[in-house]
Amino acid sequence: MIRRTALAVVGLALMLAAPHPAAEAAGPGLTYMVPAPSGSVQRVSDITSAQRQTLPDLIISDGSNVPAHISRYRGYVVVLNFYSINCGPCMKDLLYLNRLQGNMRGFPLQVLAVSEDGLNPKAVKAFMDKQGLGFLKPFGDPNGYSSGVLGLQGLPSTVIIDKAGRLAGAVAGNVVWDSPDVEKALTKLTRE
Repeated sequence: MIRRTALAVVGLALMLAAPHPAAEAAGPGLTYMVPAPSGSVQRVSDITSAQRQTLPDLIISDGSNVPAHISRYRGYVVVLNFYSINCGPCMKDLLYLNRLQGNMRGFPLQVLAVSEDGLNPKAVKAFMDKQGLGFLKPFGDPNGYSSGVLGLQGLPSTVIIDKAGRLAGAVAGNVVWDSPDVEKALTKLTRE
């Protein structure tokens, strides 16, 4: 189980394919989401630094509804998680991600949990407070821009970005983010 979890977290299930046909029919934004399947993954350790693709400067909104560019996190490993408050598997991911962020204080790692619900930042903050997610800050994805750029097809979905702003990995579905194997893999990534 731990090995499977470790492979999943450090996996590269490139979700950067075309959106689900129903999502395209729904128009711009992420108005149709299917639960993210667990799929085949490739270990991040098999992806050399030279093979990583630079991501565009994604834009999410912070807790005060101000645009936040992902590029402002250069120098940090970013665990960029997309979720919905109405998604049961997403709630598990958020709990694991909250503990991961708390466990990795002092490391150049930032967990950005991004709501796909279209809620105002105060509602997302209230939700996070109610769930006891004290290490996470509220972020949103206005009009599904970032999830659309990434071509995400389900929630939860997580993209791991290295310190240079390049795609280091992606996972569709749940991961036990605070497991020792996952933390070890992410710590290694922070030292690159």
